[in-house]
Amino acid sequence: MSTDHVRWSKNPDRWDVNWLVKVSMVLGIAVVLESLVIAYFGVNYFGLLGNLSKLHTFGFDILLLSGMFTIFVVRERGHFWKSRPSNVLLVAIIADIILSSTISITGIPGLAPIPAIDVLSVIGFSVIFSLIVNDFIKVITLKRLTSK
Repeated sequence: MSTDHVRWSKNPDRWDVNWLVKVSMVLGIAVVLESLVIAYFGVNYFGLLGNLSKLHTFGFDILLLSGMFTIFVVRERGHFWKSRPSNVLLVAIIADIILSSTISITGIPGLAPIPAIDVLSVIGFSVIFSLIVNDFIKVITLKRLTSK
């Protein structure tokens, strides 16, 4: 993150903890609800309820991948595409996604292997929720809080 190219504020920032907590709460609630939606699909469409070990792996993917994509959302006050991440940050996130996907598909002690389609589904849901839904939620929340 320290190598990132995010734009800095033109004026000195004022640490308004109330504002920060409000934005964080809204995004946090959204992430929890979205994780439940993804878990619902895992249980009902991928049949993971009958296999607790595979459900753990699916949950691992939900937590790790949504966290990776959330970095893109929270690094910028505007839409995430307003500034390009540094090459180091981009490579690190892509490497994390590839490594975690490989672990999920092949399995390791403590994480049972799950089909690639399950992993790709979590990646797809995480992209949609984080980079589209959460980005717009963040921008709308920031506009409402700064217009008051």
